[in-house]
Amino acid sequence: MLSSPWHERNTKLVGSLDSDNMVIYFIFHNAHYVPMKEKSDPVRPRCIDSTASIAETELSHYKQHVQVCCCLCPVTHSHYLVTNGFKMMPHRDSDGEDFEAELNAVSDAEDSDSEGLSDDDLGTLRAVLTVPQPDAPMHKVRKALETAQQAYNTLRIEFQALKKDYFTLSATVPAHSRNRTLKKTSALDTKITSQGKIYALFYHFWVIPGVFPTTPQPDVDPCSSSRWASPEAKLDGSMAELYQCVPQDLHKSMEKYMAFDSLFRAAVSAERSNIVHAIKSCAGIIFSDLKLDPSLFASQTDVRKQDNEDLLALLKQNGNGEYIRLAPVLFTRPDVMSADEFLKGPVLVKIIHVEIFGKKVLSGKIKGQKARGQRCNAQCVTEGLIAGATVMAHFLLTHDPEFTATGAETKINYQADYDFYLERLFKRTPWACSVMNFFNKEVFNITSPSHAPASDDSYTIPQPRTWEDDLLDELDAPIITQLQLGVSRLSLGNHEPPVSGTHSTSSRQFLLPVAEPPVPVTHSASFPQSRLPVPEPSVSVSMTHSASSFQAQLPVPKPPFMSEPDKATHVTHHGGTRVVAPTKARKGKGKC
Repeated sequence: MLSSPWHERNTKLVGSLDSDNMVIYFIFHNAHYVPMKEKSDPVRPRCIDSTASIAETELSHYKQHVQVCCCLCPVTHSHYLVTNGFKMMPHRDSDGEDFEAELNAVSDAEDSDSEGLSDDDLGTLRAVLTVPQPDAPMHKVRKALETAQQAYNTLRIEFQALKKDYFTLSATVPAHSRNRTLKKTSALDTKITSQGKIYALFYHFWVIPGVFPTTPQPDVDPCSSSRWASPEAKLDGSMAELYQCVPQDLHKSMEKYMAFDSLFRAAVSAERSNIVHAIKSCAGIIFSDLKLDPSLFASQTDVRKQDNEDLLALLKQNGNGEYIRLAPVLFTRPDVMSADEFLKGPVLVKIIHVEIFGKKVLSGKIKGQKARGQRCNAQCVTEGLIAGATVMAHFLLTHDPEFTATGAETKINYQADYDFYLERLFKRTPWACSVMNFFNKEVFNITSPSHAPASDDSYTIPQPRTWEDDLLDELDAPIITQLQLGVSRLSLGNHEPPVSGTHSTSSRQFLLPVAEPPVPVTHSASFPQSRLPVPEPSVSVSMTHSASSFQAQLPVPKPPFMSEPDKATHVTHHGGTRVVAPTKARKGKGKC
């Protein structure tokens, strides 16, 4: 039986001895009894919050000071106390030396545990475990709540990462294995993982729900504007795009192999995290053109980001209000938000450069280990590549701790924003074509002429609603209009760009040379799902980008490795003529 507890409010720890179980119970002034039951599983707090004395009236044999810490139970919302990790037993005169040895052993164990934590971690834990007094002022209560919530969010993110790692590891363990040893990764699994990485970089940062298990390939064009008409159409379009991304020899596995879903999703998630990590490591250089304080990017969770006026001016209209998708940082000039300059900012160019060529490109180097895009032999940009750079530029300016579908602090829906940018780029508008041409020129040094039709003076300016509505109308309309400062709008045409050749949804060859900045370099390998057909030897080539199928004419010179020789005739010794087959391309530099 427990004896009647005695306590002195907020200052004394009360101890009661259960003579049956030989266990010491402790109680705080408004807490539950917490027994220290299992000796094999002692409670070892990382932080000591206070020191209290056991009441001498009830525990006369224990005149030792016991270190305890006060904790808040997240389930019952009640306070409880734990000791420093040992179970106190009834005092016996004969084992006084053993008891002192146990105390020393516990102290040594605590010291070894604390060595694994940094001062910052200990300080954070100490702040979280500190509970405001009942009469504490409200600002202290709010501060304690804020600290606890931030710690909870951090632990939640770490838990999600561990959960993903656990599922990834579980996929490599046989289902009925007794010793749970890892099975050898098969060539099929390796190939699936490789395709998942390509999908994350060039097609989509997230695998939308419902795309797995896949059905037989849908008979839809993923580049059609009707793809975005409904959730069902979006799912069919994503599935059709997945069939285009994944090589033909994996289609049957994609439909029948049970582990394909988990392996592919794990690869997409891991590659997305790796891409963001690489961009974060050089964020200060990426935003250097905007004259921002580089120390702001030393830590993604820097508290100064939340109220920094320079950063807010790049994320919000005039630096005020809500976070917007048409953020100023996404324009060529953040202070002049013109429709035709949307998604053409220098920040996006640098991000894509790092994704394709690695961080070395920011310092002007061209040698070194191949980066992601080079390992894939990428030779032109894709809509997914641009959309990914856009949401990452948005994320780096915020104080969100991790790049997740929805920002933990800002509540920005990055996944919805990604789809928003992707949908605009998929449309065959002159603006979308100009964005693709812009990045191909900046990243791969692929030049294309601007097709600016004659102006139409009879064009009527629509009735303005909001600035966002007007800008979106300009992006989505087949007629691009540009509102210059103090100048009336100029119509840039109402027809599609000239088309050369036919669109093929199964085209898979990047046939333009990979550019190592600043000198183009060719690669012999091909990369899946390009929309760049073989250039004709005439004035222009037909260029179609991955996932959108828009086509624009690009005048390309006749380099030896790209021109297709004309058929020649040869006079025979009998006086007749015969057709001579074109000469095969010689091996060496420039061969595709």
